[in-house]
Amino acid sequence: TIHCKVDLSENIVTSKFDESSGLLWVLTEISLYLYSINGSHLAHREFNKSKTSSLSVFRLSNSESIRYSLVGFVNGNIILTSYRADYSFIEIKELESPHQHKIISLQIHGSNTCFTSSDSDLNVTLWTSIGVLSPHFRHELLTRCPICGSISSEQCQSCSRHCCKRCCINGTCLFCTGLSLYV
Repeated sequence: TIHCKVDLSENIVTSKFDESSGLLWVLTEISLYLYSINGSHLAHREFNKSKTSSLSVFRLSNSESIRYSLVGFVNGNIILTSYRADYSFIEIKELESPHQHKIISLQIHGSNTCFTSSDSDLNVTLWTSIGVLSPHFRHELLTRCPICGSISSEQCQSCSRHCCKRCCINGTCLFCTGLSLYV
């Protein structure tokens, strides 16, 4: 059933749904839109510098009043956005990105303490609250199983590490399985 139809005059790059707050984040080539779960327009922010390329939304509890997301750009820039419902406004903070190429992926760790950014030149950067922790480490570190080196296809339900099918049994990687035997 369609409850509300939203027409945008811009091309949509991606969209993400924040289940805890019932927000739909819609990223177009030049703007970020926020809609409620029933399709009501909440906020809009236009970007002037470059076209957008990726979006990732922080998974926060429903008690958090400020919602955050990351937006990647074609020119390698990354911004942190924050939305406050009481102001109906999206604030932005530009991060000092070491990337020079299109951001193709922004992955936020489940603990919300760090994230990785990947660009089209296969450079990967690890970010923490104090900034860039590890600029440009090898892309293979994220696409290969840390246990055996095969291509990763599974994700551990315990630690969120990506492993191959051989090293991730019943949803748990061999590291976590081994650790649980000693704890």
